[in-house]
Amino acid sequence: IVLTSMTLTWPSENGRWDSIFIDGQIVGNPNFDPTYYEFIFREAHLTDRTFDPGASKEVVLDFKVDQDFGTYTATFSFDNGCTRP
Repeated sequence: IVLTSMTLTWPSENGRWDSIFIDGQIVGNPNFDPTYYEFIFREAHLTDRTFDPGASKEVVLDFKVDQDFGTYTATFSFDNGCTRP
């Protein structure tokens, strides 16, 4: 199961969305200002964004300001058409 894209909304107080990590590997540098963006994983290595069925991976998002200011909403899209909020 391959992660193909991700949409994110985040509080403007966090500033720019700088990077995405999956299990410690950097898989993207969206580098976009708040508060909404759809990131398509074009340059990330396929193995870094592949999930085994039933397995999980840790996703970490870095922002310019590293504080929890409110509501964050992420939607992940996978190659088989599955989407998990």
